[in-house]
Amino acid sequence: MVKTKEVDLKHIEVTIHAKPIIKDKFWVLTADDQRVGEINKQEHGSGYKLKIGDSVFNYKNISRIKANANIEFEKQITAKEREENQVHEYPTDAKPYNGVWSLQQKAPIFTKEEDSKSWFAAGWYLVRQNKIWRQDFCPKLITLQRYDYHGPYKNQRELLKVKA
Repeated sequence: MVKTKEVDLKHIEVTIHAKPIIKDKFWVLTADDQRVGEINKQEHGSGYKLKIGDSVFNYKNISRIKANANIEFEKQITAKEREENQVHEYPTDAKPYNGVWSLQQKAPIFTKEEDSKSWFAAGWYLVRQNKIWRQDFCPKLITLQRYDYHGPYKNQRELLKVKA
C-alpha cells in the first residue's frame, strides 16, 4: 500500500461518488457502480484518509478532498426526512402512494405518484448485481424481482450489521 500526503487527483477523469455510511466518518467510493475505495475519518481529529485501490492519501479535511479530487459526496438521508415518508414503518425516498405489503417479495412496496405503474420497495436493501453486493435505498421492485437481495431494513445501521 502506497501512503502519500495531499495529492491533486483532478486528472482522474471518472467522477467518483462518495456514499455516506457513517455520518461524517466513513464513505464508500464508487465509479460506474463499482467500489473503488473509501474515505475514513482518522482518530483524534488528525484528518481523513482517502483510499483508492492500493493508494492511500491523507487530507486535513473534507474540503481539501473536494478541492483535490473529482468526488461527488452524496447526501445522507436523515431520520427526520424519513419520518413522514414511510410504508409499513419502512422509510421511503419520496411521498409514498398506494403503499402495500408484497407477499411475493416480502417487502413494503409503493408508487411515487398516485397513478404510476412503477413500483418501489421501501427501506434499505443489499442487492447483488454482477457478483457485487451493494446498498440500495428504495430500489425499484423489478430490481428485487431480478436479483438476489437481503432486506428490507429500516435503517443503514441494521443493513451494516448484516453486511459485516
